[in-house]
Amino acid sequence: TDKREIVINGNPEKDAKRKKTGKTAESIVLEELTKEGWEALSWNDEFKEERVGHDLVFKKGNEVRVVEVKGRDGKWTGDQDISEAQLRMGLLHHGKEPENHPGCNYSIWLYVVEYVYAKYKIQQINWPEMKISAYFPRNVWAPEEDNKDDDED
Repeated sequence: TDKREIVINGNPEKDAKRKKTGKTAESIVLEELTKEGWEALSWNDEFKEERVGHDLVFKKGNEVRVVEVKGRDGKWTGDQDISEAQLRMGLLHHGKEPENHPGCNYSIWLYVVEYVYAKYKIQQINWPEMKISAYFPRNVWAPEEDNKDDDED
């Protein structure tokens, strides 16, 4: 018999911790926004499509806030990327009127929760309102030999 070996890359322990941290951060954001008077909505009721790209949906007044949550067990020190699905969600829906909520507008947010397991801090970013850009690092698109310094000759 011809058996093919399946190799799965990654660190299951680290991935499990990352998922736990993410779920804990989502719970923190849900609790905090509910305290602020935001009503949690059902993703499926709002979009009638597969839940891709964002974690939570809320409504308050004339705003329907779509939130992607990122959790950190320490300080947020680097950049934070968003996925293609998250970018698409923002580009398609930000500022538009929700079908289920006439007179309201969607806003798309990124919440980064620092120190998830301690005295947490939430960074709230209404990213479509900021000056953002997409970039393609050279080491992603250029052949490996083109990424070497010219001084190495």
